[in-house]
Amino acid sequence: MGEDAARSLKSDKIDARTIADWLRVNLFPACFVTPVELEGLRRQMRFRRQVVQETVRFKNKTAGLLMEVGAE
Repeated sequence: MGEDAARSLKSDKIDARTIADWLRVNLFPACFVTPVELEGLRRQMRFRRQVVQETVRFKNKTAGLLMEVGAE
């Protein structure tokens, strides 16, 4: 399907009308997450990022040491 054909099938006006209709009849899904619920997830993601960074750092250090001694 070409770009022009895709553009004619989808538009912001159609999307806006659909969202407005859903809001009017209470069919729009609720997705609010409280900051308290997010804090636990943020903490987990920070910890995961630290673990991944340490793992990469360790692998790079090990690879560097092996290359230094010629044991590739």
